[in-house]
Amino acid sequence: NFKLAFRPLGGDVYTNIGEPVNSEVINDPLGDWNTRSGPTAVPDGTYEIRVAANDSCGRGSNLVRTVTVDNTPPTAILTSPLACSSLSPGLIEIRGTVTDANMSGWTIQYAGGPAGTGWTTIASGTGNVVNGVLAVWDTSALPACAYALRLIVSDAAAVDCGAGSNRTELVRLINLGSGTTCLADIVSIGGLPPSDGLLTGDDFNAFINSFAAGCP
Repeated sequence: NFKLAFRPLGGDVYTNIGEPVNSEVINDPLGDWNTRSGPTAVPDGTYEIRVAANDSCGRGSNLVRTVTVDNTPPTAILTSPLACSSLSPGLIEIRGTVTDANMSGWTIQYAGGPAGTGWTTIASGTGNVVNGVLAVWDTSALPACAYALRLIVSDAAAVDCGAGSNRTELVRLINLGSGTTCLADIVSIGGLPPSDGLLTGDDFNAFINSFAAGCP
């Protein structure tokens, strides 16, 4: 048979992973270690995994591999610009924090505008940034309207046997410029026309009321 076990790096006692297996395995999974929940859950850190095998004559051997457990999602914080802020077109400094013990990479993107564009990358990186400048966004050529900023941070962990990584995503809405070029800007603050260059709940309510009334 063979059995799997783990222990913290440099620890004395191994903890079994499942029951011993009484069959041969060739180039297939030996078992599953649930590090997130259950009796084999562990805090983040470095561990040793051991497979110990014995044959029917009582001879045994084992192999130990060192792995890092990382179940903590990355930190993603946007400190500037503030949510729902109204900004003048030009160079906009995007500040925030992106950190992880095993950082893979981060990306700043924007979407929106009167054309309803998809996500466009502003900047990306692979290192930790603490309350620093993530990007300088040149908005001088963008029409006045509402936009969304998205920050995505991923680490190097292989989650569920490599199906993905730990990932944190943060979205922030802002208003760029003023004027009436944004088709979603229907009314001014207070719910009365004309538009005021800002997207608020009044614009949303005006649209819903018009839609319910059958207006084109």
